[in-house]
Order: sequence, then structure tokens, then C-alpha cells
Amino acid sequence: MKIIVIDYTFTSDEKLKRISDELNLNHELLSKDRKEFKLHRIWIDIDSKTMIAYTTSKKPKEIIYTTGYEQLLFDIETYQPKPIGLPEAKNEKTNLDIDSILDKISKSGIDSLLKEEKDFLDKSSK
Repeated sequence: MKIIVIDYTFTSDEKLKRISDELNLNHELLSKDRKEFKLHRIWIDIDSKTMIAYTTSKKPKEIIYTTGYEQLLFDIETYQPKPIGLPEAKNEKTNLDIDSILDKISKSGIDSLLKEEKDFLDKSSK
């Protein structure tokens, strides 16, 4: 999904026509909606050529989502970073020797070690 915003406050009819031509949008519909609904800003999904949200001149800070897109936004999966200290590849085995563990600490810090590697170091130091 590629989303753009058009701010009608700073968009003349000529500029709206250029935007419509450049993005292959329906200029007549954009102009008509702008006037009829007194739109302030609109968000458009360029891939589907669909307006997904808008604000009005009366309430420029209140975003109104078009049907279907509000739920779509709520359904987007939350981004989660990779857990710290896990091997890059799932099948990668941990090297349990002092040199490779010390190299890992040198490159990535002690927090990058797996529990298994920390336990190995603890046992080796005794």
C-alpha cells in the first residue's frame, strides 16, 4: 500500500489537475468531493486509487476513515524486532568454544550471547 496525502489548503485547481494527471487519479471526482464535502485533506492509496481517510474544513484535526480502511489499519500486524541474541538462521548451531564466544562478545557485546553460551562460559571459568 502506498499512501499519499493531498492538502487542499495549499492545492489550487491547477495543482490538483497536475497531481491527478501525474498519479492517474480522477480529477473531476477529486474536485467535486473537495467542494461538496468541504475537504481539508485526503489520504489516497495510490495502488488501489482509493481515498482511505479525510478531514473537513470544519474539523481539520479529526481524521475520518472511509469504510473498510479503519478495520484494515487495526488489522495490520504490529512490528516486532528480532529477539536479541538469537542466531540469524533458525538452523544455525551455537559454537560452544571460548574463542568464538569471545569473538561474539567483541563484535556484538555480552548481551548478544545466548543463555547456552553464557552457561558454557560460566562452566569454563570454574
